[in-house]
Amino acid sequence: MSIPRPSLPSVALVSAAVVLAVAGGSVAATVITGAQIKDGTVTGVDVKNGSLGQGDLSSGAVRSLRTVHGWAAVDADGTIQASSPGVKVTKSTDLLGTYCLTVPGVDGRTSAPVASLNFRSSGTVLAPDQPQAFVETGFYQQACTYNQVGVNTMLRTYGSSTSLERSDQPFYVIVP
Repeated sequence: MSIPRPSLPSVALVSAAVVLAVAGGSVAATVITGAQIKDGTVTGVDVKNGSLGQGDLSSGAVRSLRTVHGWAAVDADGTIQASSPGVKVTKSTDLLGTYCLTVPGVDGRTSAPVASLNFRSSGTVLAPDQPQAFVETGFYQQACTYNQVGVNTMLRTYGSSTSLERSDQPFYVIVP
């Protein structure tokens, strides 16, 4: 019994199908252009991380990334030592160590402030088992309104037991 040989037309057809299958995806990728994509359909999920540069952004977007909305150097009693224009600080009378900052153009619920203690005059003692001051930022609904940025300062003390308590401490804050 002999094995039948494939006919020339069937070999040509299979070869063409393989070439189309392999090249078809790469051809489609080069055919789609930005003009063919419906506005608003590409989202951040569709963009590869790290693939966009400054040249891909509008000048307004680049400016907003460089903008600091406000900054302040605040004493423990809530007095502003220095600040950008328009920044106001309200020290909570109910919650020790809680400060509410009003920064023009900033929503306290969505901002990401950065704060640091003023270690020159904080309660931190640079020695083992001595008090250490801490600062945190966020939106503190119990003390601040939605358009304010919250800053909490605390002091950790050591002894027979370690405690972390709200404490009025001086700090610096930047609100990008």
